[in-house]
Amino acid sequence: MKSKIADSWVEDGRRSRPIPDPAVIEFIDKKITSQYLYSETVLPNFINEYFKWIQSSRLNTLHGLEKFNQLDFMHARISIFA
Repeated sequence: MKSKIADSWVEDGRRSRPIPDPAVIEFIDKKITSQYLYSETVLPNFINEYFKWIQSSRLNTLHGLEKFNQLDFMHARISIFA
């Protein structure tokens, strides 16, 4: 299966489009099956499992997480320039 950048980014309030990176597209085509790439449940499952993992830490204790009413995901890219 070859990945295509969807023309439906306007849905759900998404109005920006990714910059196509040939290396990323090649990686997706070779390593990620469409079962996971297009599944509606992958992100919610990841968020819930990640939250459980954070809470299960024996090295750190986080207080006040129950005060938040929503779990969400944010992709962060860190660039270091020398």
